[in-house]
Amino acid sequence: MISNLKFVPRGRAKALPERFELDDAMLAEMEALHVTSKHLMMKQIAEEEGLEMATETGSDAEEGDNDDDVMHSGDDSDEDESAMASGSSGRGEAPGKGNRKQREKRFKSRYKDTLAKYNLDDYDKEDGTVVTTPLEDLMPPNDTEYEDYEGADGAEDAGLDAIDEDDLDDLEDMTIRPTDSLIVAATMDSDEFCHLDVYVYEPEENNFYVHHDIMLETPPLAVEWLDATPRNVAQQGNFVAVASFLPAIELWNLDVLDALQPVALLGGSTLGADLAAASSGSGAGGAPKSKNQRKKDRRAQKKQHAAAGASASQIAASTLTGHTAPVLSLSWNRHNRQLLASGSADHTVKLWDLNSLQCVATFSHHKNKVQAVAWNPTESTILLTGSHDGTVAVLDVKTGKHRSWAVEGEIECLEWDPHTASRFFVTTDRGMLQCFNLATPGTEAVWSLQVHRKSASALAVNPLIRHLVATGSEDKSFALWDVSGLQPVQLHRRTSPTAAVFTLAFCPDSPLHLAVGGVQGKLYVFNCADVDALAKQLGG
Repeated sequence: MISNLKFVPRGRAKALPERFELDDAMLAEMEALHVTSKHLMMKQIAEEEGLEMATETGSDAEEGDNDDDVMHSGDDSDEDESAMASGSSGRGEAPGKGNRKQREKRFKSRYKDTLAKYNLDDYDKEDGTVVTTPLEDLMPPNDTEYEDYEGADGAEDAGLDAIDEDDLDDLEDMTIRPTDSLIVAATMDSDEFCHLDVYVYEPEENNFYVHHDIMLETPPLAVEWLDATPRNVAQQGNFVAVASFLPAIELWNLDVLDALQPVALLGGSTLGADLAAASSGSGAGGAPKSKNQRKKDRRAQKKQHAAAGASASQIAASTLTGHTAPVLSLSWNRHNRQLLASGSADHTVKLWDLNSLQCVATFSHHKNKVQAVAWNPTESTILLTGSHDGTVAVLDVKTGKHRSWAVEGEIECLEWDPHTASRFFVTTDRGMLQCFNLATPGTEAVWSLQVHRKSASALAVNPLIRHLVATGSEDKSFALWDVSGLQPVQLHRRTSPTAAVFTLAFCPDSPLHLAVGGVQGKLYVFNCADVDALAKQLGG
């Protein structure tokens, strides 16, 4: 399943991403975490199966027997009989040394021919004997056959040339060209394997492939691309913020391959933030702060709020560490580059300072889950928020004031119109597409239309082509709309190869290409140039 996707603009990624390197300190920390998580996992499995954990006592622990014998399910009928013969109480009893010897005996009896053939009983005994293969057995039997290996005309080994060509092909695939765009897709496989797939997209050929991926601990719910480097937003980079079922936001560097941890963490565990800071290679900036330094940071935050005209209650709320429930939505402020907005199932909207990695404001104007947030394309202090309480709000984060509208159902998605900054669009769980305008008095929508039979779970507004909007739905379709008139006009509707559609995005560098993600977990890119009605509208 692809729950969300975002384009990375052309030219923002490194041509050759760096490879993550694990130092000794990080390796030791990860090994400790692995041992703890392994024990908890085995304990959970034992509880689910009604088993007891074995206890390391006596010589069994010294010999490491419980590495193999932590749990005993006894599915083998022979093993049950042996256990009964030795006076064991059965499956619920922790196995001892006798049980292990019995299993070894049965194993050797069952596979005695294989053990004898390969001398596996003595493979780990150091008796000083070394078995070697005569050198002549490794060489071609005569000069003629050796020439055949090299090539009849004396050419170099063709195998080496083939390897070199493969290496060149791999290097070409890993190189991101200036004409390439990237697509970041938040993906969860059927076996609950969670990751970010980073695709290279070649608009000219309408071709894409997975360049690399990032492993995640929990299912991702939303992603947001940003070029502001955490802890130093003045420096441009290539990062993605990830929201998940955790109450924290992870920041990952897209220019690093095989990364094991995010470069920064917003909210959540303080320990997790310290570990993430250490793994980012940011030097002193990642070190834990002293008590005095934390006090200075809080005073600096209060000064920032006072300068922005924030209320006393908002200043107090800004000292919170983060959300208390899953984060559902993210939006990065392209004008005020250090600000990231988030909406959560805890009914709040929070603003994050990407320099300090701290929450600097909290707003509680919604009464249910905050499903979507979006900064205005021209006004840096105006934030659009939508909730399952059936309202959409335009919030001025400088004053804390907001204006609300009621919508038809629970909000699924919302987007500003980049060509008319006072206008925005909303989709709902009832399949509705609604348009609102700040310039229009009252609380009524400018127009409303049911565009899908089921929940309208995806929405995209074209950044370069005026009045072109795309919607997607759980009814397994997506549609293109002309929204220039008093009512939207359908230009095209198509059954999606992704089945239910969860996310849509227009390519910022090639606006006629629409990326589609959904329940099947396969990325699909649709070329809108194939739509005759759109071609006519654009003058061919």
